[in-house]
Amino acid sequence: LLVCARRPTTRAWLSAQLRESTGSLASGAGGGASPCRKLYRALLVPGRLALAAGDSLAITTPIGRRPHPPLGEIWCAAAAGDPGALAARSRLTLLERGSEADLVEVAIASGRPHQIRIHCAALGAPLRGDPLYQPGGWARPGGLPGEGGYRLQARRLQLHRPEGSVLELQAPPAAGLG
Repeated sequence: LLVCARRPTTRAWLSAQLRESTGSLASGAGGGASPCRKLYRALLVPGRLALAAGDSLAITTPIGRRPHPPLGEIWCAAAAGDPGALAARSRLTLLERGSEADLVEVAIASGRPHQIRIHCAALGAPLRGDPLYQPGGWARPGGLPGEGGYRLQARRLQLHRPEGSVLELQAPPAAGLG
């Protein structure tokens, strides 16, 4: 799911909606009356979460920049006391356990770089096939972000238009992310 703007005023409005999505994450879809709700699905390394299917948990691991040999710096879980760390909030819900991967839904209330990948890895359950983020949310020294192989899909997006109406977008599920 990808949203683009054609006009500068629309782009400014869209950027503000995405940046300021700070609503409550009480429900799996974002909850509250936030300007924007973002919902994703992902496949995680199986058996790493101490949750039953249907259970949710809030993730508040801050995200910051750390040195990374091939890239110079990269976003990852911030070290304790890092003054440059950015607050980040997600709510993860385990949908299904599987022998190959666990299917989760993740609602984000902040839009930090690599947030879902970092937050899942910080829980000890990285995205299946993620070459970059390891348990703990830190980047592998030789890993590169573009090596792919992990399954993450932006599934639903809800935006509040300037005149007050709501725009709801939903992508069909990608294979394995039903």
